[in-house]
Amino acid sequence: GLPQRKFMGIDLLNAIAGPDALAESFRRLDQKRGVRPWWGALSPAGSSIDLGWLLANERLVCRQLRAALRARSFFPAAGVAHQLKLDRKRTLVSMSWPDRLIDSALSIILTKELEPILSPRLYSFRKGKSNHQAVADAADWIRGARAAGSTVWVLKLDIKSYDAAIRHDLLFA
Repeated sequence: GLPQRKFMGIDLLNAIAGPDALAESFRRLDQKRGVRPWWGALSPAGSSIDLGWLLANERLVCRQLRAALRARSFFPAAGVAHQLKLDRKRTLVSMSWPDRLIDSALSIILTKELEPILSPRLYSFRKGKSNHQAVADAADWIRGARAAGSTVWVLKLDIKSYDAAIRHDLLFA
């Protein structure tokens, strides 16, 4: 099986196999199905398991996933690549429904650990945060600074390829 690995002091496989994360993943998936009823009509997204069957057999699926995680024998299925033409040609990968559950459980665990240490000014990919809120907060800050008599300068620039300009060795250190 897989060796024991820890991230931020958490044994992720055991944490996912715990009683809460998978159950919350099922609740999230069922909520999304309620918002997106057409999900049930989709092909099984890289798996022979149908979404309706998966949701109806939560206890069985959880028991099997937990056993595989605890035995460190769980391996995700191969994803299915789809070529889409949106603003440009993009490749999107679909995961199987069981893999989506594991992915969701991992997200739940990491969010619980990371959310308290993230800056309140970080808006991307966070529940309750959005680019609209970032702009509104910046506008509020600018209004407050101007009301206090400060001169405010706003620099607009293109951040294309910004990631390539970051010294990642400093970030990881």
